[in-house]
Amino acid sequence: MIKCGRPPKGQESQSRERVLDSALQLFLEHGYGNLSMETVAREAHVSMRTIYSHFGNKAGLFGAVIRRCSDQFVDSLPEIGEPREALLAFARQFISRITQPDAVRIRTILTGESLRFPELASQFYEQGPQRTLDRLTNKVRL
Repeated sequence: MIKCGRPPKGQESQSRERVLDSALQLFLEHGYGNLSMETVAREAHVSMRTIYSHFGNKAGLFGAVIRRCSDQFVDSLPEIGEPREALLAFARQFISRITQPDAVRIRTILTGESLRFPELASQFYEQGPQRTLDRLTNKVRL
């Protein structure tokens, strides 16, 4: 059984990853507005204090989930010097990833709940599309 509370020294990153794993699944299952931070803490086996110290608030947690997803995407792009090949590789992976069920569900949540929670759209853009664009620009050398 995993205990809640402060993680032992050296295991902080494990609890952070556990929170992100749990949060992704819970956002997909419950949406943004219907999910409480208490539920995330309980599912991740951490304290509320741990979540707030790592992520600030629910919008910050959602942004961290999006950031991790965009990191996995951009980091998987090959280092290609020729812009045409780099953009084609990006386009292939982009289409493949945005049509995955979890990605479609996240966009559905974003569309449905961003009017009530404008910070949700801001976090999504800053941690997803904007960072992806910035990192893609740095990978493609003209």
